[in-house]
Amino acid sequence: MKHLLSLVSCAILIYSCSNNPCKNCGCDNVDDCLSKYKFVEARKYVSKEDSHEQLAKIFLTESKYWFSEKQFNRALDAGKELVHLGFDNDKKEYIQLLSEIISAKIQSNDLNEIGLILDAFDLVEGQNKIKTNCYFKIISKYCENGNINEAKNFTQNLPEKIVSKENRHIKSDLSNLNDEIEDCRIQYNEIRQRLKSNQEIEPFKKAWETDYVITTYEYPRKEAMKIIEEYKSR
Repeated sequence: MKHLLSLVSCAILIYSCSNNPCKNCGCDNVDDCLSKYKFVEARKYVSKEDSHEQLAKIFLTESKYWFSEKQFNRALDAGKELVHLGFDNDKKEYIQLLSEIISAKIQSNDLNEIGLILDAFDLVEGQNKIKTNCYFKIISKYCENGNINEAKNFTQNLPEKIVSKENRHIKSDLSNLNDEIEDCRIQYNEIRQRLKSNQEIEPFKKAWETDYVITTYEYPRKEAMKIIEEYKSR
C-alpha cells in the first residue's frame, strides 16, 4: 500500500512539473511572483481563462512598484500595457495611480520629473479635467516655493480653451400632450438655472421627450495665471 501511495505521489509531482509554465522562475503562481516583484515570471503563469484579470493585476502592480522606485519610464511602460487592455476600469486604475503619485510628489515637495508623469495622462483620452487639476496643484506648489518662473513655464503646457459636451435627457411622465410639453419646459428651465457661468444649454425644443446638449467652456491657462497672480500679490 505504501509503495502504491509513493507511486501516486510521484505521478502527481511529475504531472505538476510537466505542466509548470515556469519551472525555474523562483515563484509558483502569479500572486507569488508579484510578491517577489518577478513581473516577467508572473506573465508566464497567466492562464487563458483569466488572462485579462491576471494581466491587469500584473501591469498595475508593476507600475506601482516602479513608481515607488522612481523609475518612471519603466512604470509608464507597465501603465501603457494596462491601458492597452482596453477596459474602462483598468484606465480608471491607471489615472488614479498617476493622480496619487503626483499628489505624493507635491506633498513631499519633490517635483523632479513630474512633467513625465503628467505626459502619461495622454495615454487615456478624455482625462483633461483630472490632468488640468494636477497642473493647478503643481503650479501652486511652485508658487508656494517662490519659483514663479517655473510656474509660468508650466502654464504654457495647458490649453487655452477646453470645450466639453454632455447630453441631458428630458422626458415628461404626464399624459396630456400640452401638459407634457410644459412639464418638460419646467425641467429644462430648472437645468438651465443650475448651469454655471461657463455653461450653456441648447434652446428648448418643445418636445415631450428629447436630449439636450450642455456645453462647458474652460480656460485652463487663464485659471493657472490667476493662481500665479494671487501668489504674487501676497
